[in-house]
Amino acid sequence: MSYEFLTTNEAARLLGVSRPLVIQWIDSGQLKGFRIPGSTSRRIPRQALVDFAKTHGIPLSMGNRRRSLLIVDDDKAFAEGLSLAIRRADSSWEISYATSGFEAGKLIAQTRPSVVLLDIRLMDVDGRKICAMLRLDPLLSGVRILAMSGYLSEAEEKRLRQQGFDDYLRKPFKAQALLAKLEAPAETAKTGEHS
Repeated sequence: MSYEFLTTNEAARLLGVSRPLVIQWIDSGQLKGFRIPGSTSRRIPRQALVDFAKTHGIPLSMGNRRRSLLIVDDDKAFAEGLSLAIRRADSSWEISYATSGFEAGKLIAQTRPSVVLLDIRLMDVDGRKICAMLRLDPLLSGVRILAMSGYLSEAEEKRLRQQGFDDYLRKPFKAQALLAKLEAPAETAKTGEHS
């Protein structure tokens, strides 16, 4: 789901520091990285950045300060309509959407959203599998993952947190219900609330 090597801009965003500081760390040998031959550009191995952040006590989610939402639903009309409703209600959110698990994987790697709203039953993959993959990637540890479905039993809904989701919305729901979940602190949000 994520790139094997990061640019200095990506590393700076993930660490919450300036690009020149990342370059300084690479050039001084504090952060493992390399210069691309014949270029001034540098690259950092993904695991090297994770190790560096752990060693220095830097939470990688610090770099993800923008409010960005990725909606993953194979119903394109629903995804577009929800995107529009959220933008109208709160223009501070950057919103994108994917209509398949494959497309979601590409967009997550490219944009590193702060929140993923994930339909459980996609045509090409079970949303729980996508959630599990995201939870294994240390560079995505700060991402909040909200499940949505109109077809889960109460028992299935209750298991979602154990499966890695931060919260759940039952379809159909209004944009305001999603906004309330987006604004709620992750530790106090309650699974299964809907409107």
